[in-house]
Amino acid sequence: MMNMRSRSHNKTNGAFSLVEVLVAMLILLIGVLSIARIFPGGFLSIQRTGDQTAGKTLAEESRAAMESLAELPQGIYAVYRDVNGNILPDTRPLPDEILDDSVGNLPAGIPNDADPYYYSNINRTRFVKGESVRLPIGTPNSVTGGYGAIYPLQLGPVYNEFGTDGAGNRTSTVKVYGTPFERAIQSSLPTPDQPDTTPLITNETQYAIDYDNRKIAFFPRIGTGRRVLLVKYAYNVVDSGSGKVVSKTVLNGQYTINDLPAAEADNAKPTWHSFFTDVTDSQIVGVVLPSDFDGTLGLRHNSDEISRQFRLITKDGGGNEHLTFADTGSLPAWSNDPYEYAWYSPQYANSANAGILVFNPSARSTTVNTASGSQPLVARADYLIFDNHILREDRTIPNRAPFEIKLSISNVLTQGDVLNDQTRYNGMFRDSANDTPSVALINTATGELLEPFIGACTDGIGNGRGYTLNARNGTIRFNDDYVAAHNLQLANIRVYYRAAKEFGVQIQKAYTNYNVTLDVTELLPSSNNEGGFCFAGTGSVGGATRIYFPRSEAGKSVTIGDYHVATNLAGAGRLKRFNSEVYRITADASAFEPTLGLPYIDLRDQHSEAVSEAWSLSSEETGAGVGNVQGMSLKSRVLWLDSATSSKDTLGNTVILKRWRHVDSDTLISKVSSR
Repeated sequence: MMNMRSRSHNKTNGAFSLVEVLVAMLILLIGVLSIARIFPGGFLSIQRTGDQTAGKTLAEESRAAMESLAELPQGIYAVYRDVNGNILPDTRPLPDEILDDSVGNLPAGIPNDADPYYYSNINRTRFVKGESVRLPIGTPNSVTGGYGAIYPLQLGPVYNEFGTDGAGNRTSTVKVYGTPFERAIQSSLPTPDQPDTTPLITNETQYAIDYDNRKIAFFPRIGTGRRVLLVKYAYNVVDSGSGKVVSKTVLNGQYTINDLPAAEADNAKPTWHSFFTDVTDSQIVGVVLPSDFDGTLGLRHNSDEISRQFRLITKDGGGNEHLTFADTGSLPAWSNDPYEYAWYSPQYANSANAGILVFNPSARSTTVNTASGSQPLVARADYLIFDNHILREDRTIPNRAPFEIKLSISNVLTQGDVLNDQTRYNGMFRDSANDTPSVALINTATGELLEPFIGACTDGIGNGRGYTLNARNGTIRFNDDYVAAHNLQLANIRVYYRAAKEFGVQIQKAYTNYNVTLDVTELLPSSNNEGGFCFAGTGSVGGATRIYFPRSEAGKSVTIGDYHVATNLAGAGRLKRFNSEVYRITADASAFEPTLGLPYIDLRDQHSEAVSEAWSLSSEETGAGVGNVQGMSLKSRVLWLDSATSSKDTLGNTVILKRWRHVDSDTLISKVSSR
């Protein structure tokens, strides 16, 4: 009996039954599953926080890079290309829209085969107007072995196509031109006090204009070439609908001036020509008179702006014309004319280029006369960014090993990667039948392209490359021997790449000086007006106290340089003048003027007395209610793909629905570009 009780007692205290084990396992499983359910949300939160941090870093770096420029571009805004290849302002989108566009919602007049990708979210705003190029000292490089003033466009890669003009000269989609000439207002008619009507100008960067008689004169140039001058002006006409005098702006007028032959050097002097003409005379081919030009009202005085376009230099290699000099092994054939430039970087995918320009070395020592005195020659460039999803970052190579640089965004795309639409990634540039670089590095001092990655990148050293990429963490490491051979210690390197989740950077900048237009309808989507503004009464209490802007300017900050208002006060105080006031244009579309659908600023926001004194913008004092408006805001926006889901439309086609996230880095700029 004792033994049986002992065995029973040992069994009770030393083991578990099968039921007890199963119950314990069930409880444990429930606990584990409960805890496991927490992890996906935690991983997703960590991932989104990482994307947010990386995006913020990239946004701040991009904005700081723009602020560090000696002079900011005149504007960065939305455009579209029409069927004729003209680049026109797109006033449809709001600056902060990040939606994907569709074929049915694209601007009227664009080619039928236009890709909505280039008009969607981060790619809405990608035209750079008037990037200022302070021409550097000529720099030798290993390709040409010679000197040229190298300049990489700040927001490349750029959209570029080569073509020819009516005279067979090579042209580029990117427009390069000088700063505006000095204007001299003179009379082309003799008077008893001044019988000699020879224009009083002394050099090529001046011109004389006679508004009353529609005459213009330029300084002659001796040689066998020609000059192309870009002309911008405004003229006044009577609006047929309202009967009011309105101002219209011509942005792309052009003069072609043929240089005088050397035989005429002794008699060379400025002569007057008709400002509007479509007839070729011995020296000048002018702009065509607009069909609605009013000879009585004429040009709006002081609205004209004339600058010289740089001549594109190419090399003919025995019938095989080279348009870029990256692979020709020779220098551009510079002349003694400093207004020359060439393309250094090669073309990809027919229309993509890193945007490395090389200028005539003599341009560095050339000066021009301006209203502010003699100034160094400065070039400006208008160009279309190829794709804002191509990231660009400047990095400095260390002066000692390890020679490693880290990119802001990890998970760099390399050839062979599968994209969201299940296509194979074949390089940075879309629409290319051939593989293009996965990553491209540019030495910004020499313009040289450092062994681009064409195929997939590897993490190992010793594969014969000068550098390798760890695509997962975005690290580039240079081989010691390669750095020494190319003298890359402390060299500034610009890296172009694309990353997973379709990261992209968009720079927005308010226009430097907005052009005045008196007709508010010119700001509507059908307008080709570039950076214009106007003001008109709203019919509300206080009268005409609003200044309207195109939809593309919503949310931006501007400075009203000078304006006058009429009040209900008596005597000398009836007219008031104000200047240098900063306003923010309405950003919310629901707050736009309801009839026109336009954003605006309202003087009443800063002046409570505007209501009680019945303010109304007035042109009595100066002929213009508003003297000038300057843009003050600069924004860098980084966007990335948070998620993508696919569905079928009514026709059975696969439709990918994308959810985007973004971060912004904003600032008010204290320096603006000069005209």
